[in-house]
Amino acid sequence: MKSKKIMALLLAIAMILPMFSDIAYAAAAHETTPITESEMKGQVKGKKKIFTIDKDLVEESAQNTKKVRGDEEVTEFGLFISPEEVPERVGAGENNTTVTLTTHGIAENAFDWSVFAKSKFTVKFTYTDENGTTKEIPDGEMTFTKDGEMEANVGWPVIEGAQAFQLVTEFDGNYDVRAKYDAPNSNPESGILKFELDVYELPNTNISVEYKDIYGIDLSKNLPEETDTAPNFHIGLGEGVDLPLPKTNKSFNIRNWDDVADKLSEEAADGILDNGVVDTSVLNAVGTLPITINNLTEGSYTFGNGDAAKGYKYKIEQKSKVDQTVISMIYQADVAVPPDKGDGTPVDVPDGYVRLTFDANEAGENGLKGQFADGSQVKYIDVKGILTWDETLKGKVNTELEKFGNPQALKEDNNVDDTKNFVGWLPKIGDQNG
Repeated sequence: MKSKKIMALLLAIAMILPMFSDIAYAAAAHETTPITESEMKGQVKGKKKIFTIDKDLVEESAQNTKKVRGDEEVTEFGLFISPEEVPERVGAGENNTTVTLTTHGIAENAFDWSVFAKSKFTVKFTYTDENGTTKEIPDGEMTFTKDGEMEANVGWPVIEGAQAFQLVTEFDGNYDVRAKYDAPNSNPESGILKFELDVYELPNTNISVEYKDIYGIDLSKNLPEETDTAPNFHIGLGEGVDLPLPKTNKSFNIRNWDDVADKLSEEAADGILDNGVVDTSVLNAVGTLPITINNLTEGSYTFGNGDAAKGYKYKIEQKSKVDQTVISMIYQADVAVPPDKGDGTPVDVPDGYVRLTFDANEAGENGLKGQFADGSQVKYIDVKGILTWDETLKGKVNTELEKFGNPQALKEDNNVDDTKNFVGWLPKIGDQNG
């Protein structure tokens, strides 16, 4: 009888062994998958950068979190084991997600946290449901105020019907975000999804092309013609790229392909990307954008030819890493009327110009005083200093004077004296040399 019982027990054990053998093989085969570190694909949408999380990793992580059933633990293989036999693992109510943030300042300097709103960097986790709607995962938000690691119980994958998962960061400033993850293995001691974020501080990549007069006011006329040949401006980043200078006021961000394609051309946008101009590592290494025209940051350029020629001075300036680059195209008019400061006095004389003053209130040859039709007593005209005083220049000055109207003589009581007519200016225009 004993031999029969022993034989029955041996048969039972023999029947159970194949089942456990398969389990051991399945577990061993799963464990051979290495822990991999992978770059995540990010997509910019508005003021957010959205990284897609490998759905298999989420499911794999969830398999390795313990689930409680009464006084027993159930593994991913459906076997019930007493709690004391279960290794320590991440539990359903414990943190199962970590994010490590590392910042990189410009040119290896300290990172400027003011690039973030309120100097805080927020990370969120979202999912896409069966209807294609993206929703935030409860408790799936972390806010950093310095480099380091944060943990959260995101709850993978408790959301029923989730089709995809995302890691979402802010993307509204002079910085770029790169993300990668550590894929968990199937060891019961694992089950934590680990993400590493690198934030790179960048200089301001906005460029503004501004056509101004000599007083810094936007030009309303004397702009280049559509048929005029414009100079190229060169961005000395990556392999470098030459882009056509717009002939009107335009602003664009060279990190935004659509913006460049719209304001310049698709060819220009492609050139920026193809030549590595806006690669994160390239931008992170410089404090300001190296932009030149004809290898200079200041110079002269003439649009058109002959009588239609329009001369400009250009100046390229980016005051600091947080400021946009301004390409100022300053029209060098032969003759110009300075605007008023608001207190009855004109703005300062621009570099390279001389100022002519026409004072209707000065005592004339007969001791008379006067004023212009608008009640003012003094008018000013600025003339380009390098010009020779000839009939052409005299004619341009007289054209501006005619816009003022002739001065009116005043009586002793300062009322207009209609019996007197304006004859001319002393000294006479045209009596000076050079």
